[in-house]
Amino acid sequence: MATLVPHIKYVWNRYGQATQRNGKDAVVELRITHNKRVKYISTGVRLRYSQWRDGMVINHQDCVELNRLFDGYKKKVYDIITDMQQEGKIDIFAIPMRLNKKEQRQNLSEFIRNRMEVRAYGKVPPLQYRYRYFVDFFFSWGKIKTFDDITDENVVAFDRYLEKRGLKASSKWNNYHRFLNSFICDAISAGIITHNPYKYIKIDQGNKSDGLKKCLTPEEFSRLRNAELPSEKLREQRDVFVVQTLLGMSYQDLADISRKNVQEVDGKPVLTGERHKSGVEYVKPILPEVQEILVRYNYKLPILKRGLYNSRLRDIAAAAGIDKPISSHWARHTGATLLLNSGAGLPIVAKVLGHSSTHITEKVYAKLLDGTVVNEVFKTNIGNLNNNSKN
Repeated sequence: MATLVPHIKYVWNRYGQATQRNGKDAVVELRITHNKRVKYISTGVRLRYSQWRDGMVINHQDCVELNRLFDGYKKKVYDIITDMQQEGKIDIFAIPMRLNKKEQRQNLSEFIRNRMEVRAYGKVPPLQYRYRYFVDFFFSWGKIKTFDDITDENVVAFDRYLEKRGLKASSKWNNYHRFLNSFICDAISAGIITHNPYKYIKIDQGNKSDGLKKCLTPEEFSRLRNAELPSEKLREQRDVFVVQTLLGMSYQDLADISRKNVQEVDGKPVLTGERHKSGVEYVKPILPEVQEILVRYNYKLPILKRGLYNSRLRDIAAAAGIDKPISSHWARHTGATLLLNSGAGLPIVAKVLGHSSTHITEKVYAKLLDGTVVNEVFKTNIGNLNNNSKN
């Protein structure tokens, strides 16, 4: 007896290649069965063994959104089947083509704005703002209006437009291309499109030395330390920034500061520990100013959520007359800059920063090191030595 209505079910790992042991992932597919014929439609979403149970996505950072998308996708298939029933013929092999036509009519702006709300949810306010700024900027540019417009040529045109606006490579990638790429990946995961131009186009992302621009000069750091601030809350967060800078610490590692982590080396206090990011051990000399601040707070700094901390830092910078968008990561770069400018060697700076090797330190701060080398050579006065030998 013929089945009147096709049976629809999501299946994962159809070929059994992904197992709990090998850790591989496999694609989720929509299986449509009708009159002993089967059609599989790939969702483009790949999951591991631990992320799929009983037809649902679990243990995934986007599981709620993916399950919602899967439900919506299945409803669209049912709608197409209903249309086919009314037309008098059900052809499950024609469903993908009809889906593509249906999806191409979907509003790109609506899709991106919906995804923006999901991606920005729970993020710190500055990152939420960056998402919204990008979306408004992108659609004001106006060259990509539909899913059909997501082509290699238009992504290149977008990059050239950003370049004409005078943006550096790192800024273009981190503030614009990175967001567009994430939305394109979402559209691919939702089965709306299949082509991602970023897989074929090399967009310059800048290099790590661009981070050197995200630091305060010694003069600016001095101004920030001595600026008159209008509130106790700002003064507290300046203390945190000063400690973070002079210890060269990441904001995440600041919470580990405690009296028990302080030891003495040759009669001088040092802070020891491991970086959360890499697990590499660090040794950070505690300068008198840092010691004074830590004692003031009984070794428990008033640490805020990162977004609020960054907001307070911008207020502090404004009060100090510094026109830079400083944030928590500026402290680490500023601390390294102060050390290198003072002539500290690579092994010392690497140990303080908690880098696993001096190669990392040299790579990140290559441009600054060039200037340090020049200054050190001039200090040697070897030119005069040569002149003296002639005499």
